Amino acid sequence: ALMRYSFKKHEWILFAFLVFCSFYPFENKVPKYMAYILVASIGYFYILARHKAVSRREAVFILMAFLCYGAKFVSSIFNGFYTPGIPFGFIINMGFVFFCMWGWEHRTALIQGMYLYFLCITFACIIKEYFFAEQIIRDSYTKNAFIGIFPNRNHTAFYLAIASCITYLYTISRYHKIKFLPAIVILAQITLLVLTRSATGYVFIIVNAIFLIFMKKWSYWIVWLAYCFTTVALFLYSINQNFYIFKVIIQLLGRNPTLTNRTPRWEIALGLVREKIFIGYGTQDVFNEKLTDELFNGVLYTHNTILEILLHGGIFYLSALLIFIVIGLYIINQKQYRNKISLIILLVFNICIVESITENSAFGNIFIMFLCAGYLPLNLNKTTERKRNEHYVTDSLF
Repeated sequence: ALMRYSFKKHEWILFAFLVFCSFYPFENKVPKYMAYILVASIGYFYILARHKAVSRREAVFILMAFLCYGAKFVSSIFNGFYTPGIPFGFIINMGFVFFCMWGWEHRTALIQGMYLYFLCITFACIIKEYFFAEQIIRDSYTKNAFIGIFPNRNHTAFYLAIASCITYLYTISRYHKIKFLPAIVILAQITLLVLTRSATGYVFIIVNAIFLIFMKKWSYWIVWLAYCFTTVALFLYSINQNFYIFKVIIQLLGRNPTLTNRTPRWEIALGLVREKIFIGYGTQDVFNEKLTDELFNGVLYTHNTILEILLHGGIFYLSALLIFIVIGLYIINQKQYRNKISLIILLVFNICIVESITENSAFGNIFIMFLCAGYLPLNLNKTTERKRNEHYVTDSLF
């Protein structure tokens, strides 16, 4: 009993390590695959060993994840592009889904683990930038930018933006208010985000600031409809860059018209998507073969999540993903679940979706982790009130 209590008290250390395995963008494939296998194995062990029945929401979450991840597998088989890596990726991704379910069952430790991990990320970026700057590889775009431990400023901005949300999540879930030290950490993370000089990072701040302002005055759904409309409009930039509003945005952000060779990639991807709009190709090889040496530049993806999804699985994959997200947002937006914690989940969604316009991370591990939380909400106020009656304060997520 003593050992069990001791582990329960310090299990956040385990989650900090598992979060590291889940989120850190390993450059070397061997440690990356080993980390993903570890996390996925824990997920499968959890789903096989759990004694309680799967709830309806959990079943929907698993089904939608299965459809989304299965779309690429089916498309690859259909197009004759099968490789052992395709079923391996499907198995690993589903394992991560189960791991997320296990994590939110231990949400206090999970949040503490995420907080510790992203706090370490923040300090590591500061240490490398100001003490080991000579090891940072810079180009003309990052000459005066804060890069830290990541390969480019957009990655740094993304992780710092998520880190600020995680820090806020930690202090709200643990203390039910903003504490002084976490507030200083949040301010530091946002300041470093600004120092990255990343246009995408600036958009993170602007979008979430607008979102928070309007969320106090309008219903969640009005804000989300406006937000989705804006996201679709921005995606249309990849189809036609002649819209006047987009020229204004590019000028305000100080970017070149091609968004650092992104728009030529989008044109190539769109041409391929039109040929197999419904089922996609199931693999990136078809796209990669179209890249010239000038466009390659060491990067083998489209720099746009929607185009990436359409290439992998066509309309079927995109539809499954949109339904997956809408169901999760519908649950979060229900009046009884609205609170400061559910708002943080929406802020994380905002960051991931904004980055998806010029990067490929909207359907990544961080997004799935928080989407899972959206499917499994608890009412913070009722939970807190019940546990206070039992003479202790809850650390529950919702």
